[in-house]
Amino acid sequence: MRTPHYWKFTLLFWLVVGLLYVVQAVTVDHWNRVLMRLLYFPVLGVALSAVMTLVFQHERFEALRWPAPWVVGLSAVSALITAMILNPITYLLLGIDLMQDHLRKMTTGIVGFGATYLFWSVLYFELDGRPLLGRRAPPPGAGHLAQLDVDDRGETRAVDVDAIECLAASGDYVHVHLADRSFLRKATITSLLTLLDPDRFQRIHRSTIVNAEHVVGVTPRGSGSFEIALASGRTVSSSRSYRAVVDELARRMP
Repeated sequence: MRTPHYWKFTLLFWLVVGLLYVVQAVTVDHWNRVLMRLLYFPVLGVALSAVMTLVFQHERFEALRWPAPWVVGLSAVSALITAMILNPITYLLLGIDLMQDHLRKMTTGIVGFGATYLFWSVLYFELDGRPLLGRRAPPPGAGHLAQLDVDDRGETRAVDVDAIECLAASGDYVHVHLADRSFLRKATITSLLTLLDPDRFQRIHRSTIVNAEHVVGVTPRGSGSFEIALASGRTVSSSRSYRAVVDELARRMP
């Protein structure tokens, strides 16, 4: 779910944020506040970013048509939690009474915190191939590729798109399954979806895409999920968030 690239990006982001806050704090603030920004804020930022990622990766969230308002809301909640934790630490280190003007002290910096979480979220979705303002338009002709480059034991090989039965995400890679063979391609499942013909290749799970022309059976499994049978005999599972897509696949079966 969270690859090494995710952790590198997130840790680097919050390290840079911490250093920027320190530069700002050195010029105007007490050293206790500087240390808070350098140590506590980045650590809390990484932790809350991980929680936000759990939400972003959930099937229900991925099925949202307009995710941007939810991202803004999550950023605001994270900012509030950050302020409620960091501000008491800061004021106690400075020896300031929290009971006087309590509301202002507890919400100090919340706008900046929120903007930071929102900026992280925007970068996260861009790197994951899921722009917040809608699917990135593919290059001209990219939606009707005749062949897809894959890795075949260290060598690049082009396979016919028509022969692809399904694609399954696995960390930083996607398994490209044909009827009798499987290959790897270094990509995200979402980025590949933008390169394939949307009339044929349908996402049925956050980690699975099927070629509608290879679907030969759809069997309910309960709780809104389905088992999809492919022409080669392979089966894949859908999730209830994509039930409308599976219903359409069932209608298109011969």
